[in-house]
Amino acid sequence: MRGYSAIREGRLQRLLLVLSLVLSVASVIHVLSTPPATGYEPSVTSAYSMELFGAVAVSSVLGLFVDATSERKRYWWKFLIPLFVSYLLLFCLPLFRGYALYGRGNSDVLFHLGEARTIVNTGFISPDNWYPVIHVLLAVLEQFGIPLEQGRYLVPLLFFGMYLGFVSLYATRVASDSTESIVLIGCALPLLFGRFHLSLHPSVLSFFVAPVFLYLLESYRSGKEQRRFTALSLVFASFVLFFHPITTLLVAVLILAYTVSSRLTRVVRRTTPTTDRRTATVFLFVLVGFSTWYTQFERLGTNLVQFIAPALRTRESAAEAQQAEAMGLKPTELVVQFLELYGSIAVYALLSGLFVVAVTVAVAKRTATRRDLDAAVQLFAGGGIAIGLVFYFTMSPIRGFRYLILAMTLAVGLLVSRRYGREQRRGFARVGALGVCLVLLVTFLAVGGLYTDHNHLTHSEAAGAEHTIETATGKYDTASYSTSRDIAWYSLGYRTATDRDVQPFRGGGPETEPPPSLGYGDDGDRPGDAFETYPQYLFLTEHDRRAPYNGSERAYTDSEHARLADDRAANKVYENGETELWLVDPAERQ
Repeated sequence: MRGYSAIREGRLQRLLLVLSLVLSVASVIHVLSTPPATGYEPSVTSAYSMELFGAVAVSSVLGLFVDATSERKRYWWKFLIPLFVSYLLLFCLPLFRGYALYGRGNSDVLFHLGEARTIVNTGFISPDNWYPVIHVLLAVLEQFGIPLEQGRYLVPLLFFGMYLGFVSLYATRVASDSTESIVLIGCALPLLFGRFHLSLHPSVLSFFVAPVFLYLLESYRSGKEQRRFTALSLVFASFVLFFHPITTLLVAVLILAYTVSSRLTRVVRRTTPTTDRRTATVFLFVLVGFSTWYTQFERLGTNLVQFIAPALRTRESAAEAQQAEAMGLKPTELVVQFLELYGSIAVYALLSGLFVVAVTVAVAKRTATRRDLDAAVQLFAGGGIAIGLVFYFTMSPIRGFRYLILAMTLAVGLLVSRRYGREQRRGFARVGALGVCLVLLVTFLAVGGLYTDHNHLTHSEAAGAEHTIETATGKYDTASYSTSRDIAWYSLGYRTATDRDVQPFRGGGPETEPPPSLGYGDDGDRPGDAFETYPQYLFLTEHDRRAPYNGSERAYTDSEHARLADDRAANKVYENGETELWLVDPAERQ
């Protein structure tokens, strides 16, 4: 038992904390000593060795282990240091690589930075901006000297920190002791939301606020904070209301599911159900606020039609499968991609299934606890929502799973806590903490889902796009394989760009993109034949020549690019090394 004595005295904690800090410092040195990119590179993470991500994972796990095994909890705040360093490195890798921005093409980041730039330039929110919270926050950071390009990394980190904080508050309410609380917090640490941690998308960032409702509901039900429950719930509900419409509805479902689980608990425990008027008040406020705020925006109606229409036609999963088949991916490559993107979620789904089995057995024996039933009901609610959003409304898996991810996090935490409690009674006090460390290690190493290849904007492309925006103003439309009108929203501000008569870039999509292979599909084809009959600009980037495009290796080949240079209908008017601007005039060939 000498080892446990050492733990109680803090010797092992000090040793592990020192090791954790050493790994954090080594990670920082590795990132800072790696020269920034000098040209186009396909991946943000390719310049760094896997040892970096291993060090980040182990450093975070060691910090969590120290906190979970500390008897006096003297070290609980110190494990936040390596954890903060780890997340800061992961979230800011594009800055260290020297990119202009992480997010390009028709990325959500460009649109949301454009809305924020509108606020910075004009001092007003766009009239049709129905979820202004993220844009106002970015604009405020700009006023405090943090540029939008840097704020786009800090804001996701801030909201994920809020997510961890709210889960921590909930854990303090449902955990039987401090170690169980740490186990629950630890299960929320992995980056389960994948690339949406950095997408700046309000649908996911807004959902990071959702755990606070679990905390408030649990505090109210346990007889604590009853006087402040309604006020705080209405404040956070208003915050979410102006953040994202889908999240607003998900919060309503969360409140409803919590009410259902409360009644289910009384049925299992054979107690008399009661009426909860305060919870009903918050639930009605969310629904009334949603209908009052969002129904006044005409553009939202158009977006809802675009959102619902796929449910009546084909499913996105089938389209993705066809695209994977067109790219010639082997089964092993598909498995690797799946593990990178969704491997950590799959692990949590498996453990959540075990949790459901355990709760089902407990319900049959009428020994199920209130917190287990809460998590189980949230799991079923999240599963139903995920099926509807992903398989019928073709929402991307992570966005569709966000409710389910939160529920699985709670379920896995409670499952490990259950195991911890059993082992503690048998004398093995820290098996639960070791279990959560293993889960953390597996999920942290799945960092491949955080960044996607060919999704960063280089300074050369940004400069070329800015030149094109100014050149095309009032003249011709601009076609591009991989750059959409979102770049104009980002550069000028959404309102300024959309008010222009001639759009610097087209909207994107098969109907508005340049012809395949620059119009040289056959020997007799020419770009002037494939383009419209009127003159227009053609914007080409290094991204076109390096990234996969519609199932092909790239948008056009070097030989096709050489034919463009010899074509009388095409005239190069700008070049900066990575980008080119061509004026294509079919009349020049006649």
